Amino acid sequence: MTKSSLLNYAARRNLKDMAHKRLQLGGDVTTQKGLRRRGINDQQLTPLGTAALYEHERMVKLFLRAQAKQDISNVRVPLKLVFANCHGSVAILLCKKLGPDDRVEDKGRTILQLAYDAQMIAVVRNLLVDTSQRCTRLLDQQDIRNRSTVLWNVLHLHASTDDCFKRAIHEVEYQIVSLLVHQRRSRHANSKQNG
Repeated sequence: MTKSSLLNYAARRNLKDMAHKRLQLGGDVTTQKGLRRRGINDQQLTPLGTAALYEHERMVKLFLRAQAKQDISNVRVPLKLVFANCHGSVAILLCKKLGPDDRVEDKGRTILQLAYDAQMIAVVRNLLVDTSQRCTRLLDQQDIRNRSTVLWNVLHLHASTDDCFKRAIHEVEYQIVSLLVHQRRSRHANSKQNG
């Protein structure tokens, strides 16, 4: 593989054909050359990180198909960038093979917590609904604690002064709570049927 700044250049400018040709010629999807902008933790960005930063979905798909890794020094830099910039559709792409309880950093917050903080309801829905359909394992204690924390934050931070959760005022929070409660019920029902 050849290290070149061309992949980062193509990722920045959304030049899919150029990036595709460069990959066919052995371009390195892990290169950190070319873009002067630094990402999270003062790391140079990879082409995947660059595409995520500028919300170029088709470039993100191309680099993921080319087996680009999301982490640099144990930090999922592209995912942190999309949460920081509220790029929901790219976040969903990057989360496809991840679960809501995976972490962006080793000791950091979960993906579900970050999606909630960014008020990205489509990402929360994807994490809770789509992953529950493809995940066959039961939730462990840590998973339940992480999801309960998100649920508590939603209720604690967004309840109105009369302690009533008003759907019209808090639509995003209402949807998140509904998803969390629905998933908890469906998991409980599945465990009773299997047990």
